[in-house]
Amino acid sequence: MEIGIMFWIAIILIAGIWLFLEFKKLRHRTVALILIVLVLLTYFSFTASISGKNIDFSSPSGWGKAGSLYFAWLSGVFTNIKTVTSYAIGLNWNESKNSSLENKTVPVQNETQESIWNKLK
Repeated sequence: MEIGIMFWIAIILIAGIWLFLEFKKLRHRTVALILIVLVLLTYFSFTASISGKNIDFSSPSGWGKAGSLYFAWLSGVFTNIKTVTSYAIGLNWNESKNSSLENKTVPVQNETQESIWNKLK
């Protein structure tokens, strides 16, 4: 009886250690995946922000101009996010007396018109 219990305790310990190591690997994979996504996002946003601006990357002034364009674009993105968020926070999410749906008239079905259920009989 004790050998069976010791066997199951050993199995549970081995499974626990294995799961711990797998979660540790998963955490590293998740961090690596997030970093890869951030690098790709930065690359594509940088190329989108400087496209069509004729930047000369052979000189330090060109790199400075590209950096300033990118950070100005990034600042605009954060400003837009701030505006949308502040607008969403400022909305009255409760029922409003000035609702656009309040003044709409809902068409009432004509009483003389035959219902679909009567047509199906």
